[in-house]
Amino acid sequence: MLQIFKRVIVIAMLVQSSVAMAADLPSYPFVHVTGVATRGLPANMAELDFELTVLTPEPKVSYEKIVQYSDEISSQLLALGVSNGDIQAAQIKRYISPVEYLETAETQLKFRLIRSFHVIVRDLGNWNAVIAALTEKDYLGNFNVDFGRNDLPMIQQELIQLASVDAQQQAHIMAQAFKLKLGAPTGMSQSVLSSLSSDLGLSGQVKMDVPKIENKPTTRDFSIPAQLKYQQSVNVIFKLKQ
Repeated sequence: MLQIFKRVIVIAMLVQSSVAMAADLPSYPFVHVTGVATRGLPANMAELDFELTVLTPEPKVSYEKIVQYSDEISSQLLALGVSNGDIQAAQIKRYISPVEYLETAETQLKFRLIRSFHVIVRDLGNWNAVIAALTEKDYLGNFNVDFGRNDLPMIQQELIQLASVDAQQQAHIMAQAFKLKLGAPTGMSQSVLSSLSSDLGLSGQVKMDVPKIENKPTTRDFSIPAQLKYQQSVNVIFKLKQ
């Protein structure tokens, strides 16, 4: 008898939950569409990361060398047109790898200092000269480069507009297929739908998430790409009318 009573409670809860979910949905017909816009643009800037490493038996010698090399790198970058504010040098750190704890002839040079650099090259006309100057130095390594654009806000705004137009065109075609008219949008979001009522404001409130666009991933290839691909998608809910 107790098991039957429990089942009745569970069924009642499921029914109440279904009624509550249905209540969140609008009474009018609607259509959900995803608009997409893509643009291919050449890179006009690059962000470069690398490490400066010095390894000697003496702490003082290692420190003096890493300071000397740091100054040389900064001076050379400035001469190649990189702004002083676009050269960021991290704090000098000591690093000891596990193998350097071993007492062998190959690991007698034990005092290793490392310094990370982050450099922004805003004029890619000097890019080849910058890379040639840095890669010829045997104390530099772990290079990573991220090509990008310095006008991302404008690109983003344009892609949002194009994606929104694409969404509206798709919704119009779908409405015509069912012999209905397209109404006003009730919700907009760039994120993947998880809840119609909360994510897209179907309970009455129009919501629009802040969109984002992705840049080209970091690469170890120093060659400037022919194009960077930028893509924006928007999810939109439209009312449908008779």
